[in-house]
Amino acid sequence: MSDPGPAPVVPCGAGHLPAIRAIYNDAILHTTALWEYVPRSEETIRAWWETKRSGGYPVLGIEADGDLVGFASWGPFRPFPAYKYSVEHSVYVADGSRGRGIGRRLDRKSTRLNSSH
Repeated sequence: MSDPGPAPVVPCGAGHLPAIRAIYNDAILHTTALWEYVPRSEETIRAWWETKRSGGYPVLGIEADGDLVGFASWGPFRPFPAYKYSVEHSVYVADGSRGRGIGRRLDRKSTRLNSSH
């Protein structure tokens, strides 16, 4: 994949779900970023997506050559009243696209949006 260079950070749509699933599942299988051991199914990713949408939490992405190479999202940290002003954010980058600043750009954009949310 080519370097996305100045490719904009964009809102992800339902068409990005297969790529989001692939990036997530790579992280599950090859990193300690998620506290999961079983790759996510299409149904699990769809439910995750619907939860983000219904909660008003954006999923942002960066594409290179028409492929999603990274995404970021946020949502509630814990379901307790004292955490109502806290969020948990996540940034994931496709294996072949790491080390090129994609995660940093997604993190910065999601932090700015979250601060104004």
